[in-house]
Amino acid sequence: MMKKSKRIWLLACVLGAMGNSIVSAEEAAPVYMLDTVNVTAQAYEKKELDTPADVTVVTGQELQASGRENIAQALKYEPGIMVSAMGPHDQSWITGNTGVNLRGVTGGTLVMIDGIPVNWNGVSHLDMIPVGAVEKVEVVKGGGAVLYGSSAYGGVINVITRKDGQGSVRLGAGSDGQRVGSVAAGNNKLRVFYSYDRMGDQGIMTAVPSSSMKTVNGKKYKYDTGFGESKKQAMGISYRFTDALSASYMHTEKKYSIEYYAHRAPEVGKIQHFDYKDKEDFLNLSYDRNDFSANIFYQERSIDNPDYYVHNPVAREWETSKQRYWGTDLKKRFFIGDDTALIGALYKRESYVDHNQKFKNSNTGTLRDAAKFGTFISDNYAIYGSYEHDFGHGMAGIASFRWDAYHTERGNFDAFLPQVQINKKLNDKESIYINVGKSFRMPTMRQLYYSSGMLAANPNLDPEYGWNYEAGYKKQIGRGILKAAVFHIHLNDMISSRKITVGGNTVAQSYNAAEYKNTGVELSYSVQANDQLSWYVGGIFGNPKKKNTAASTWKETYSRWQLSTGAAWKGDKDEVSLSLAWIGNRTSTNSNIQDIGLMLNSTFLYTHHINDVFSASLAVDNIFDRDNLTDGGYYSEGRNYMVTVDYKF
Repeated sequence: MMKKSKRIWLLACVLGAMGNSIVSAEEAAPVYMLDTVNVTAQAYEKKELDTPADVTVVTGQELQASGRENIAQALKYEPGIMVSAMGPHDQSWITGNTGVNLRGVTGGTLVMIDGIPVNWNGVSHLDMIPVGAVEKVEVVKGGGAVLYGSSAYGGVINVITRKDGQGSVRLGAGSDGQRVGSVAAGNNKLRVFYSYDRMGDQGIMTAVPSSSMKTVNGKKYKYDTGFGESKKQAMGISYRFTDALSASYMHTEKKYSIEYYAHRAPEVGKIQHFDYKDKEDFLNLSYDRNDFSANIFYQERSIDNPDYYVHNPVAREWETSKQRYWGTDLKKRFFIGDDTALIGALYKRESYVDHNQKFKNSNTGTLRDAAKFGTFISDNYAIYGSYEHDFGHGMAGIASFRWDAYHTERGNFDAFLPQVQINKKLNDKESIYINVGKSFRMPTMRQLYYSSGMLAANPNLDPEYGWNYEAGYKKQIGRGILKAAVFHIHLNDMISSRKITVGGNTVAQSYNAAEYKNTGVELSYSVQANDQLSWYVGGIFGNPKKKNTAASTWKETYSRWQLSTGAAWKGDKDEVSLSLAWIGNRTSTNSNIQDIGLMLNSTFLYTHHINDVFSASLAVDNIFDRDNLTDGGYYSEGRNYMVTVDYKF
């Protein structure tokens, strides 16, 4: 608590010291034309019409206008992006992560911050990144492993943080104990920010009781799961030494609790209490000049999960773990006539340590001896590159490659990944493209080495491999953009889960056996109808299937379709927006719920600009108060409200 207070005090001092040096900056208007520039698809700047991939760019202004507090909340309304969470506040049970799904591939989305991958043990934490800290988000659908390495089957999400001098203060409160606050300030050298996001106790949210049993005073009970208070904080600082050299640091914290209640036994009440604490740090030193860029990065995540039975709170079980990444990524772009070449190299070291203490007897609170699984190291070396050739007449081709080598505790792995892309501009407002490439995903440290009372390690896991095929069409129609893409994904040696017996106990273990495929189409249309009205509609329609072994039958793994739509109106003083997202029927990974019906996400936002610097907003989430079921067998939050006041300087 003392460390947290010091961080907040230090940040407040910096904000105060800057005083009149703050430079005010107006937000740029949203861009709806095909000249939108992205840097993620090819690792250098490309206009939309020249990019042979399905790219979505969401600006910081659009993110803040959505009325959402973090990136996970904002992205779940973008066409073709499926964001799921088991519990309230956009988080999952125990693991605390938010699920992001592109093109039906669970765990196949690589999340980056400023071009640096940040997938922790195969999961991402987009719910930890406040929208106020973000300049824009670029989403590239389809395989992105050639440029960025492991875990990019479905695509890449690159969160680009703000470096400008925009100053702002935001305060808000709402139903279900919601409280938010943020402050940001800067000048042409320095930018700092702090954000706070709280959600109150949600109570029981399980759709059905657990099939497991917990023992209280010699009697076994099925149980329901409830979610307690959750809190998130983020703070960051960036400094530009020169036009080419800059540094940035961001710290995030998450804390929430889970309660277990005896099912249909109110006299027993609460059985067990579980706390989840998650801290993440991101440090990046960046140099970019004359088409050469270099990043030196350090990332750290630590989790602490104390757990106790309510009838014997003295006896506590716990799990702590720490995961670190550090390394460097270098790349250089060359121009050869009208052609462009890119060459890059990466080194990354990952370390993982986990130890815990579990209950031996839940009735008495007796604990097993503490177990430490050691410190595990992985070194990743990579060389990658691309060559873009201009064939003339609006046609360009890009040939890319990546070679990855991993040195791990159990041995060495390497992978060679090729990719070919062709883009043809039909005219100044229309283009078509094709894209074929190979992707892979390394098993996580947790899958390789972690064991508990419910999980068994498997150090013999191999990487997953797969191919992505895509053809697309883009057309500017007046002030609108039409995009269409047809895709096919086929993955082999996917990591699945099986039940094994260890020491007389049945536990889950990861192993290579699964196969996945999905063929589908994505469509989207967005338009700035006039100076006041804009709207969009988009969807994905596919056939995602998976089989756990070669002898198994193909089974549907996720929804076959998703549809998103929204509209925004802006007047002289008032703004109104409505966002809707439907996710079709899907099969749950939870054995208690085999089929899950239609999910409807909905958000309404009204903003009134009091003057040039002050505004007030009302956001309503889950407008229709639907009891949507998540994949884990939990209900989503009911209808909730948030009122915020914003000040810009």
